[in-house]
Amino acid sequence: MRTTLTATQLKCPKCAVHIEEEIKKRNLARDLVIDVPTGIISVEADGEQLIQIKRLLSQAGLYHEEHEERTARLITISGLVLFVIGFATMRFSHPVGITFLVVSSIINGYPRVHELFHNFSVGVLDIFDENLLMLLGGTGGFLAGAYVEAAMVFNLYALAEIIEESVKEKAQEGLRSILTDIPDSAMLIKDQQLIAVDVEELKAGDHIRFTAGDTVPVDVVLLSPALVDESVITGESAPVNHEAGDMVLSGSKLLTACDAKVLRPLEESNLAQVQKAITQTLSRKSAFRSWMERFTNVYSPMVLISAVAVFLFGLLSGNTFSVAVYRSSVLLLIACPCSLLLASPSAVSAAVSTLARQGVLVRNTDALEKLPQVKTIVFDKTGTITTGRMKITEAHISDEHLALVASVESYFKHPVAEAIVAYAAEKNIVLKEAKVKQNGNVISGDVEGRQVELIMTDILQVKVDGFDVGFFKVEEELREEASWVIEQLREQGYNVIILSGDQPEKVETLAKQLKVDEYYANMTPESKQAFVKKLETREHCLMVGDGLNDALALSEAYVSAALPDRQIKTVVETADFILSGTLSPLVNLPIYAQSYTSTVKTNVGLSLGIKIVVFATSLLGYVALPLAVLADEGTALLVLLNSLRLTNRASH
Repeated sequence: MRTTLTATQLKCPKCAVHIEEEIKKRNLARDLVIDVPTGIISVEADGEQLIQIKRLLSQAGLYHEEHEERTARLITISGLVLFVIGFATMRFSHPVGITFLVVSSIINGYPRVHELFHNFSVGVLDIFDENLLMLLGGTGGFLAGAYVEAAMVFNLYALAEIIEESVKEKAQEGLRSILTDIPDSAMLIKDQQLIAVDVEELKAGDHIRFTAGDTVPVDVVLLSPALVDESVITGESAPVNHEAGDMVLSGSKLLTACDAKVLRPLEESNLAQVQKAITQTLSRKSAFRSWMERFTNVYSPMVLISAVAVFLFGLLSGNTFSVAVYRSSVLLLIACPCSLLLASPSAVSAAVSTLARQGVLVRNTDALEKLPQVKTIVFDKTGTITTGRMKITEAHISDEHLALVASVESYFKHPVAEAIVAYAAEKNIVLKEAKVKQNGNVISGDVEGRQVELIMTDILQVKVDGFDVGFFKVEEELREEASWVIEQLREQGYNVIILSGDQPEKVETLAKQLKVDEYYANMTPESKQAFVKKLETREHCLMVGDGLNDALALSEAYVSAALPDRQIKTVVETADFILSGTLSPLVNLPIYAQSYTSTVKTNVGLSLGIKIVVFATSLLGYVALPLAVLADEGTALLVLLNSLRLTNRASH
């Protein structure tokens, strides 16, 4: 089972790597993703493994039960109060003030020391561990006689953690709505009895019962009407009325009681696939993140060497020991790379969770950075601009003959047959048994002794007992939002192209209806791929398809988006973005991608700019210990807050 844990005190990506390695080394999880900016740990493990993971995180000081978190926060606040008292008392009684400052430093420094020793005990201590650098910097301040400033180091870190936890709790809302825990059990109806079973035991065809408020654990087909909240899947907050026979995807919440039949087992259900896709996305490194990690591998050693050099140079140039220690302590505090390493991941977490709630699953975060460079959007026709279903536009036939035609077509699953059967159902026509056969584009059948022949050309011609009795005109059903989406994209300056394997006349009719000037017909999957490849030599494009016969073209495009038929499993490896049931998010996706790219660049600029300025001025002796703490913790907080702005920007 996949479960989400919260470790709000996890701040450093390097620490996350150590934790992940330890969990994998002990074989405690089948799948694990740690998202540092939100502190969310998504883990697939059984009950006993989960207990051991919680114990491991608790020993590292990263995970607490709710009551333990409340206690820890109260202790932190008491330490801050003692610091304020000590600071105020210093004016009247120096020894008493120092005592309060030392006690407050011990209270708010202890959790850091505890985490530091845990890292040391499991052999994962990093020379740039934030806890080690804070301890050295704060201790250096006390040795230098700067008691107030040294105490501020420990207490500012503690205060920053409280603020960051609040920011992370806000950021967690988005990911939690997607990585929501799947219910452990379901009520199975077997032999007219209700039996509670593990959801992992459910198989296709099982009959299960839900009560109002239940979360659907697997994909199901309803056996009775129900009101369903599908916001986790589609991003739409309005509940949907579903009838018996409708499919409801896992992760949806039932607002009324109903019975259902299992369509797919747990591991194949939509929510499991979405969770897997998101956790894989969060575990990948974006181009910005890889660059920043390479930078910190140079930056942190450089600052540490500078701290040693400043200390030695200070002693050699006649500075007192306390002054030399103080200046080197300042450099130690800004050597920590954590705030730099959060610049990109924090934006990734915010964007992935926000877009997922809006019906866009991000498979490749680099595509968000590439999307603003796109000039042309290429649409596949069938299943993308159209629904893939057919509809009756004209029916010149009597109800008597319609009943015969629908009875024959009910034995077939192709789109035209489904359209005719649905049309007959709308007219409450009762179907009859038939004996049918198909020969090319001709379908024939015997319905209670009446000979029915259906010939598909540009229209569906109907013969009964050898006589022409009528015809149907059918066409592909256009998505409701398709015309609006294409109009909006053209207004944004994009060139729009339609590719289709259909006949030229049909593609031309559709293109004129959508006011698209450039379109191509009779295209095979290979010719679509070749077209996109040639287009990419001139300008970058976004290819939008259903992920099936256009998979080759999707893989060739600079950026790709797939609109699968309800389930994502078939396209997760071929598309950068997966749209959930509608083209509508495409309108604002490029705008959101621009905001994402801008946010990442701002984060990088803030992180680098503040660190470099503080580093340069500290070499000249103009930076105090508290300012160094603010440069580190303050930058991390600014980065988180800036990334959090992405959660307030809807994609459609």
